[in-house]
Amino acid sequence: MNAHTEIQAETKVRRLTVDISDLRAALGWVNKVRENRTTIPILGQNLFQIAGDRLTMIATCLDREAKATIPCEASGDWSCVVNGHRIVKVIDGLSGSVTIEHDQAADQIALRADGMSLVANVMAPPEDWPHFDQRKSLGSIEVGENTLLRALRLVKPCISTEETRYYLNGIFWTSHDNGSRMVTTNGHRLARLDLDAPKPPYDTILPRIGIAPLSAMLTANGNQSVKVSYIGMDETPMAMRFELGDRTLTCKLIDGTYPDYSRVIPSLSMEPKFDAVITNSVAQRLRRMSDFHTPGCKISPANGTITIGNSSRDGMLSVTYAAQPKPGPDVGFNVHYLAEATKMMGDIRIRSLGKADPALVTSEELTDLTMAIMPMRV
Repeated sequence: MNAHTEIQAETKVRRLTVDISDLRAALGWVNKVRENRTTIPILGQNLFQIAGDRLTMIATCLDREAKATIPCEASGDWSCVVNGHRIVKVIDGLSGSVTIEHDQAADQIALRADGMSLVANVMAPPEDWPHFDQRKSLGSIEVGENTLLRALRLVKPCISTEETRYYLNGIFWTSHDNGSRMVTTNGHRLARLDLDAPKPPYDTILPRIGIAPLSAMLTANGNQSVKVSYIGMDETPMAMRFELGDRTLTCKLIDGTYPDYSRVIPSLSMEPKFDAVITNSVAQRLRRMSDFHTPGCKISPANGTITIGNSSRDGMLSVTYAAQPKPGPDVGFNVHYLAEATKMMGDIRIRSLGKADPALVTSEELTDLTMAIMPMRV
């Protein structure tokens, strides 16, 4: 073997070294959009792109794409497709650095760290990676990460999972008084939240599948801003891109028209016939005592007291506590809806024009969140 042959053989092996904790955190996040069960094998893999001293990892399910970039030491610029999920399992519990080598001749990936090694076949060339459809940016806004994370947490419970009304399977992000507003509903309850954020350039429906990876890239009480870009063509947004630090999430939007949510929220321009305060402790106790077959409870306001009863096959639980309600009709509500509302909002006030009308739910702790709950027969 001459010197020229030795140089050729060496260039066929590409190397990179990264910190294990950085690699584990980045792969753990991008793989939140990875397909676990798919008929397209490459969707279960990750694309590694090395440029200079930066390693970018990408995962996609064709509807979402996540990118994370971390520092590394590498022998040139190169890319490959690897099973990042398997790498995470291999380096679990390890610390220090890990070396990854790509033998282009054998088309294999070798991973070495802390005396452990893994050799795996490369499933596909990087040229076959399904890149997300890149269209032009139609505009953008910036939202504080803590503000966005709080908003997702408050409105997510009311998202519908019904497939027939697919346009309800996400968050309706719209504008209100030169600011942002998020709305979710499943037809039985509705959440409306006014954000301390700029007015979005378009009304969009962010699907449920984008909420988990988006929430995971945000930090509670974080002080950074998230750049939210609207991607599409002909002034029609088709996707939203969220950029924060070294992480980027792109998610396709739901193509549909969100219903007029304002018609569901009672205005209470007339004097409400039902007006009661539900405490968090009572709602949580009722939820623990309820079962799947009997989710309803009956609220009976009287002079100076409120009685809430929940019946099941095993018996009936009744809670009476002091309050200053307006005497009114008995009204039934879903226990789980009340419990989730009080868990987020603290003690809540429920008002409605009648026992068959939607009820307005508000609280003194969260003045920017308004909910509407439909009554139920009990």
